Amino acid sequence: MSNEKKTIKDLQQEIKTWADQVYPDRTPYSALSKMVMEEIPELLNGGQDDPGEWADLLILVLDAAGLRDIDAVQAAWDKMEINKQRSWEVDPETGIMHHI
Repeated sequence: MSNEKKTIKDLQQEIKTWADQVYPDRTPYSALSKMVMEEIPELLNGGQDDPGEWADLLILVLDAAGLRDIDAVQAAWDKMEINKQRSWEVDPETGIMHHI
């Protein structure tokens, strides 16, 4: 099957199969720690135009969620419905947006 016909659920399963082979003892905590301590800094420090750096984040999120039996895609759809109902503002000191 070509990548165009695969779903994000297929991707999540492929990530799980691969990660189970290379790092069977991983935990959601270890996957998220790698994301926070290694991958996000790489993205922020010059990797924002590198699709591979964005892919690293997606892979780790899908793996960590899958380890908790969470359908990350459905959770994102559900959360977007909540976000649409909220009011948002940008903190003038940090430039970070948050709901109020």
